[in-house]
Amino acid sequence: MIRRTTIILICFLFNFSFISCTQQEDLFAEENKLEEGIEVQHTNNYTSCEAEAAMQLNNIEAELISAIPNRHIYLYGGLNKVMLDYEGEKFYYDWSWSTPRNIQPRMYLEDFSNDGNNELAVILHVGSGTGVSIDELHIIEVSQEEYLSEDQTHKEYMVKNPEYFKAYCYKDYTDQLQREVKMNIKEKPNSTVATIEVNGEKHTINIQKENKNTLEREIGLGQTIRFDYEEGSLLAAFGIAIFYPHPDYIGEIAAEVNYEAGRFQLNHMKFVEYRDE
Repeated sequence: MIRRTTIILICFLFNFSFISCTQQEDLFAEENKLEEGIEVQHTNNYTSCEAEAAMQLNNIEAELISAIPNRHIYLYGGLNKVMLDYEGEKFYYDWSWSTPRNIQPRMYLEDFSNDGNNELAVILHVGSGTGVSIDELHIIEVSQEEYLSEDQTHKEYMVKNPEYFKAYCYKDYTDQLQREVKMNIKEKPNSTVATIEVNGEKHTINIQKENKNTLEREIGLGQTIRFDYEEGSLLAAFGIAIFYPHPDYIGEIAAEVNYEAGRFQLNHMKFVEYRDE
């Protein structure tokens, strides 16, 4: 009896070790999460770099966190990872998506680059707290068009698009904002005067002081970053705050987001003042 138990235990440990190391095991629990009755099915359609990240999701149940059902596009989230099911093909990305506020990701399929091919925009809420609300914008190139290769080592002239399901994250907006948005602040006996200038338009805001504290205030970009979609366009908003020392938001820089070939740019920037209702 002891010998039989030992053999069973050795077999169990061997099988567990094999499952934890192989890339052939399902990275997400095969559980029906969709109202339409579509199951999450395993596929090995990811690169070697993505495989290493995806392996960390092994044995962790994933949940459906966003969908465009009429286009058969579904996004599943695990522990700081996501799986994109795009018309039956599976792709994995090393993205954080869960915060205490539990704001779910949003997806939009549109030709954002105006090149005749759709891109998939994914907006994640990645930061929240007191005076903090941060969105993150990703664009995924979903074009399946082949292209003419100039590499003579290719056996076929037409090869798979190298940008196929490559994801780009918009991170460098701060550089453009610092170049094109001018902000300064002046202290007066009974008020603080903030000046914001963008695209040649100057805005002045007077903030009454509640006390005679002489601590200096500063003005700058806060920790509220919002991305949105409206009528085929991607929009962005960046909070402007006076720090004393905690942020007091007085308005935001609103802009359109232009995307082309992996690069982002803010267009039509303007300042929108927050007014007490």
